Amino acid sequence: MLKKLLSFVIIIFTALFISACSDNERQMYVGKSDNWEVNYGREENFAIKYIGEESMPKTEINYIIVQGLRTTDGNSPLNSAGVMSIKRPFREQNDDTNIKVTINWEGYSEEFILESR
Repeated sequence: MLKKLLSFVIIIFTALFISACSDNERQMYVGKSDNWEVNYGREENFAIKYIGEESMPKTEINYIIVQGLRTTDGNSPLNSAGVMSIKRPFREQNDDTNIKVTINWEGYSEEFILESR
């Protein structure tokens, strides 16, 4: 009887652990504009990628990320693949809170919202 009870408890804890981990791993926010694509996920990085048809910006880009009451901004160049990565602790969003991204470069500006995937 004790063996059956112990086996049952182990199975329940394993199932709970797996379901909790799988939900966290899937949480990701993505957004896209005419020239930019942004991904933000559990690895705690914002990946900003240039996807425009014109040549890649040669100067630093300015980014502003607004997440609830938290704002992160800065200037940085893109790497040779047109990507910039920003380290920032991951914070899951409530349904009523958006992540707004504004990117400014070479006299242009685009703003868009990241959506949960």
